[in-house]
Amino acid sequence: MQDFDPFIGNRPLSFWLFALLISLPFGFLRLRRIKKRRDTNPFKGMNPTHSAITCPRCREPWPGGYEPHSHREYMWKGVKCPACGCEYDERGHERK
Repeated sequence: MQDFDPFIGNRPLSFWLFALLISLPFGFLRLRRIKKRRDTNPFKGMNPTHSAITCPRCREPWPGGYEPHSHREYMWKGVKCPACGCEYDERGHERK
């Protein structure tokens, strides 16, 4: 039968117990911050469907994989609707 070794990593067991007691409150506070951040909904008050951006005229969804064809589309991060030809930006506002 082996004897109990009170040293872990060349440190006494009391050192590790003290380190654990010191770290527990900080870990608890960190978990509370994470829970608070997770419970905060950044989409509160927005569109409940969280769907894609749609054309303001015909409600056609933002074309997937679309690359800008002009400097205006690139600068304003907009697209041209393939259905009606309306230019609108990433927020769904029509560009004039």
